[in-house]
Amino acid sequence: MKTVEFNTPSGGHQYAPLVRNGVVSLAAVFLAFVARYCLNPALDEDLPLTPFVIAALVVSWHRGAFTGSLTLILGLVVGDYFFLGPKGSLGFSNRSELMQFIRATLLGGVGIMLIATMRRGRRRAELLAQELAREVVRRRQSEAALLEAQHALGRHAAELEARVEERTAALSGTVTSLRELLHHIAHNLRGPARALQAYSSFLLEECGPQLGSTGRDYASRIAAAARRLETLIAAVLDFGRLDHTAVCLTDTSLEEAMQKALARLADQIKASNAEVRVASPLPPVRADPEALGQVLRQLLGNAIKFVAAGTQPRVQVWAEPHDSVIRLWVEDNGIGVESRYQERIFRAFERLHPPQAYEGAGMGLAIVQHAMQRMKGKAGVVSVPEGGSRFWVEFARTAG
Repeated sequence: MKTVEFNTPSGGHQYAPLVRNGVVSLAAVFLAFVARYCLNPALDEDLPLTPFVIAALVVSWHRGAFTGSLTLILGLVVGDYFFLGPKGSLGFSNRSELMQFIRATLLGGVGIMLIATMRRGRRRAELLAQELAREVVRRRQSEAALLEAQHALGRHAAELEARVEERTAALSGTVTSLRELLHHIAHNLRGPARALQAYSSFLLEECGPQLGSTGRDYASRIAAAARRLETLIAAVLDFGRLDHTAVCLTDTSLEEAMQKALARLADQIKASNAEVRVASPLPPVRADPEALGQVLRQLLGNAIKFVAAGTQPRVQVWAEPHDSVIRLWVEDNGIGVESRYQERIFRAFERLHPPQAYEGAGMGLAIVQHAMQRMKGKAGVVSVPEGGSRFWVEFARTAG
């Protein structure tokens, strides 16, 4: 059978502190009475209540203002009854005894208030010290947790960095392998492409009458496809050569590189009756001579090639300082490029027109972009459809 207990405050427990304070006050008054009685001959009549005041102050220091006040009241009553005249009664025989009683009361009251103030100050100081101690502990715990979190974050960052480096190395190796494979494939395809072109030419020359018009058309298409394949292979090899050849940036004459590029493109310029104007002299730049030559040939070749049918190509070339670099401009009067395609045209194998309209492999601007990246430069275009294009490339300035 269960027993249900109700926790209600009992009378003894409720008044226990009051009883203890009363006992302490009575004990203190008794000790003060004994001391006063024993010292009665030695004490001056001007200080008859001093032991009781001292007892009240001592009790107030140890037990608080309430117990000290209770001790003071009891002590003054006992002192008045036993040591002030008329003895054995609670009265005063003269004005001097009344003043002694008042003086003792004021002295004890002020002392108790001062002691209470000191106790409160000491308590506040203790609480503040405890709070500071707890704050120090919390701060140390927080610092330890923060340090552990920093260590964990550092370990995690190191692991992530190692993973990134590992994956980057793997991807770099994969890209390098693919580029090498593409380079070898392109190199090995040159032989069959040239054979197709040569044999189709032989077929047209030696067996043209026997083939008929349809056969000759097929052979011509084979020869044209072989030429396009040869062009594509050459472009792929030029693109791959940028990765397989070390790029060394030196102070390079842009003027001299431009003249060499124009000389290499002399046949194309003559065939298209192009007009190319160069604002000489062009400033020197920091570049790799071989990569710079590829960039100039591709930009000039595109400027001459991509014009509307029946239009004479007009190309203007100039250089100007731009911030901390030299920017070279190649402006044409060609067909232009829509803004939505101006980033795509710098990608490999990107063509905006069919091969029948403009010959090429779609690799020219990709070679320009890749070469400029290898030379720590940039490339871009400003163009509007049917309004021509202005391609630009940026090189670092020379030290001088």
